[in-house]
Amino acid sequence: MQHAGLFPNAITFVGILKACRSGIDPMYLAGVHAEISRKGLLGKNLYVGNALIDTYCRHGLLVEAHEVLESLPIRNVISWTALIAGYVEFGIEEKALLCFDHMELDGVSANSATFICILRACSSIGLIIKGIIIHAEIGRQGVLEKELSMSTAIVDLYVSCGLLGRAEEVFDKLQVRDLILWTTLMDGYCKQGYGNKALECFRKLQLEGFCPNAYTYVCSLNACGQQAAAAEGIQLHSKLHTKGLVQGDVFIGNALVDMYAKCGLLTKAQEVFDNLPVRDVVSWTTLISAYAEHKSGEIALSMFEKMQYEGTSPNTATYICILKACSAIGAVDKGEDIHHDLTFHGYLDSNLPICNALVNMYAKCGSLGKALDVFYQLPEPDVVSWTSLIVGYMKVGQNFSALHVFDTMNRDGTIPDPVAFLSVLTACSRTGVLDKGKEYLQLMTGEYGLKPTLKHHTCMAHLLSSTGHLDQAFSLMENIPFRPDIVFMHAILDASKKWGDSNIGRRIFEHTQNSRNLYPSEATVGIPL
Repeated sequence: MQHAGLFPNAITFVGILKACRSGIDPMYLAGVHAEISRKGLLGKNLYVGNALIDTYCRHGLLVEAHEVLESLPIRNVISWTALIAGYVEFGIEEKALLCFDHMELDGVSANSATFICILRACSSIGLIIKGIIIHAEIGRQGVLEKELSMSTAIVDLYVSCGLLGRAEEVFDKLQVRDLILWTTLMDGYCKQGYGNKALECFRKLQLEGFCPNAYTYVCSLNACGQQAAAAEGIQLHSKLHTKGLVQGDVFIGNALVDMYAKCGLLTKAQEVFDNLPVRDVVSWTTLISAYAEHKSGEIALSMFEKMQYEGTSPNTATYICILKACSAIGAVDKGEDIHHDLTFHGYLDSNLPICNALVNMYAKCGSLGKALDVFYQLPEPDVVSWTSLIVGYMKVGQNFSALHVFDTMNRDGTIPDPVAFLSVLTACSRTGVLDKGKEYLQLMTGEYGLKPTLKHHTCMAHLLSSTGHLDQAFSLMENIPFRPDIVFMHAILDASKKWGDSNIGRRIFEHTQNSRNLYPSEATVGIPL
């Protein structure tokens, strides 16, 4: 063009920059930028500046994009939103929020696109207070009802932050809904463990005339797995097969494998897996995880070897699953082989979940020395690291050592979670150290504000009973906000035989008869023994 004596103007450069949005060498883009600067267009034409910011952002060159924005004498909402969108797209949400604040200080008002980007940023990092403030501002501007994509972003914010009630309020007020909005709510229900509500959404959206897309089907299959709704999952499978989606979409295929696995139908899961035309690392990991969860560690190990033989490299999730399988069957030799592979590929340098899985594997296999070797190499052990060590000591009968590890963790500043407390209370129960058990329960409820589950109370009932404090154990049973289960009652009854208290059985029977239907369902927290 320039050889022919024609020289680009602002409109030409905007067109060139749009053409550079994908598949262009960044060096070429830098050359275009240099030519624009040489002609002084950044100071004269905002369209060119905005196009340059947008193009840099699409290539992930966010530093360069920010420098362009800073160099513009005038910046409008498009300038700021292009940069904010770039930061959000590449997972740098904090800088996106900082840009938003600077934009407001610059006197520039946000538009719908800006709000959607900021809502996405808040969703990604769980910044719910900021999200609520943005929602209120959107409400004041009256754009919520006009912009369905805005409503979807708000619903996504609330479901991502676990505020399903607020998400439902926004959803229910909308006069117009689309499939994306329905699927967003479904996905939120699934992620928060409300598979039944997700399936209810799935039925309703079809009654309203919407045809599910691939992601909607994936959400519904996830919900079936959560609810162990095998019959509904099988119906969905049949429908997907009729539509040709099982063979044509690896995400749906993987979701089917996962659904059958969670329903305990491993033969069906294997059948779906075997018929997938394309299998990725998620496909393999889903099936390996299923076998590991269902006490079929040998098959999980066989699948792991077959996966690598077929050319699929394991990822973090795969390694965690296979180490779990090793611990389940005591295959410490295979675990050591995997440890060597992880070291060779550099996984142990910065991957705490895998390091924790290694600690857990060695501890459960009784190789406490090797578990400690891995543990001591961790720059910052977390509560999972410490709990794996606690459980390891308990596994080999060193319960007092388990108590010592818990105390060390607490002094170290690591905040215990309910699983850690359940582990240490179990250790107290096994050793009969009542004062320590009471101390830990007080620490759990007082200092850390955690609510004990039925399993925590069962440990205390066993500890109280086994040390001869049957009246205190019975008083605990009367005052906990859960219906005592058979394990809880046996903890007291078994001890009553030891201490010769023949009345405790009658008292327990009378209590259970008088308190039917008074207790909520109990959430599950388990020790990973």
